[in-house]
Amino acid sequence: MKPSRPRLLFWLSCQLLKYFLLVLFGFTLFCLLSWTFGALHIATLLMSALGKWILRLGILVLGFMATAIVCESVRQ
Repeated sequence: MKPSRPRLLFWLSCQLLKYFLLVLFGFTLFCLLSWTFGALHIATLLMSALGKWILRLGILVLGFMATAIVCESVRQ
């Protein structure tokens, strides 16, 4: 029996989650480096400007991933 390949929706949601986590890691690294070098005001300004959007995008990515998991489960 040949194993089934994941659908495009599941593959796309995994890619979206991967790149979202990479962006989140980069943002965290930027905040830590700016704190280390004494430019905390830049990180604070960026966090206040992008904080809501990062949260909204995270909720959207998780919802998309949950939809893909449910669709893949129904397929099986």
